[in-house]
Amino acid sequence: METLLSAISAIAVVLAVGGGLWLLRAPSIYLLALHVVSRVVLDSASEVTYQPVLGSLSLMQLYSVCFIGASGVHLLLLHRLRMHSYTLPLLAIVSAATLSAYLSSSWMELIVLILRWAYIWILIALTMSALEDDHGHQLMGAVAIAGLYTFLNQVYSIVTDQPKWGADQWSFVGTYAHESDISFLLTMLVVPGVYFISRPDNALGKVFGFGCLAASHVGLAYAAYRSLWIATAAYWGFYVWTRYLRGSISKRAFWVIASLGTVMVSTVVLGPSIVEKMADLAIFAANPSQYLDFSGDAKRMYLLSGRVDLINSYMGTYLNSGVHVWAAGIGPAQGKEEMGLYAHNEYLSALVEMGIFGFIALLWFLFRIASDAFALAKSTDLFAQATAPFLMVVLVSALGTMPFQDMRALMALGLVLGYLGHCRIKTNAQPVSAVSGSARGPRVLQLESVQVLQ
Repeated sequence: METLLSAISAIAVVLAVGGGLWLLRAPSIYLLALHVVSRVVLDSASEVTYQPVLGSLSLMQLYSVCFIGASGVHLLLLHRLRMHSYTLPLLAIVSAATLSAYLSSSWMELIVLILRWAYIWILIALTMSALEDDHGHQLMGAVAIAGLYTFLNQVYSIVTDQPKWGADQWSFVGTYAHESDISFLLTMLVVPGVYFISRPDNALGKVFGFGCLAASHVGLAYAAYRSLWIATAAYWGFYVWTRYLRGSISKRAFWVIASLGTVMVSTVVLGPSIVEKMADLAIFAANPSQYLDFSGDAKRMYLLSGRVDLINSYMGTYLNSGVHVWAAGIGPAQGKEEMGLYAHNEYLSALVEMGIFGFIALLWFLFRIASDAFALAKSTDLFAQATAPFLMVVLVSALGTMPFQDMRALMALGLVLGYLGHCRIKTNAQPVSAVSGSARGPRVLQLESVQVLQ
């Protein structure tokens, strides 16, 4: 019996090593698609996968470290390890965090931060590599499968009446650890939905695309994560605007769609809890100085879900500290340690935890994203049309939550930035057309030195 178990173990090790080497040598799409699906599946079993298995490290943490390492080796073996346009802003963020960690001795927090940004850098590089080999369709399919799995996970818990934290809190539906885990994956599902719908002469693909969009929006309704609902609405607003710029819809249709969309979003989003938040917003807007004084002592802690209190506490700590804190912050992830709760705002978190240097680095990174997204606004490329509006998801969600500290959000962002980076390079490589005034021929538009075929 022992001999049989030893033989089985030896075969399993050989298969694992051989399979791993095959993945490292295989096209990037295999490693990337496997990661997208397996990451989502592992996240859905958070009660198991987030338990310590090696010291204090959980299975998910070990998985993330192994994926980063394997992806780096994969890119080196394929000679595809190239610097992309997001490299310098990401290095600036890591540099600012390193300075902040040095002054505050937050070394463990710095390691975690570096791993997160290394993860997004690797995802961008892998995605661009996969798209260079014309595997974009397969990648969109993998993202769709991951998102649909997330939706089905929700449906199962609804049918079996097993929400995460009790029947009165649907925001934690399913087996994910937090509603943001679900919501970022469902928001990511919008991108392949738009892509498959946009493909011409493909009726089955359009049905699949509409299914992705339906699953995304129904799932977001049950997840009830308001920040991502608003961010998804911003995605659609940007998408409709870019279609108007491309001449895909008339001015009248644009305003009809915008009006109907506003009504639909208001009907779904403005539930009782949102109405309460809107009332809070009116109270705050009437006399903001009464509540926002950066003293760390808000008059109404529950105002805007406690975010006014968080702004006061974080900014009170920041402004009442020395010049070194103004420049380099209180240290990576130290806001939660000192204030008892994370900032629920990436901009505020960057300023207070990494100082003005970290804040500028984050704005540089976001400006780099915005530059690509707006430059590709009039592109006829299907990838650009589906991914460029995701810029709005990043900018809006960062105001009310922490997408740069959530691995699901980083996965979505890394894939999208890989799409955008590939489209930008592809667009720059397009030859200049001599035809500019033809009624049916391509017309070249100059957008910030980026030539976009229209």
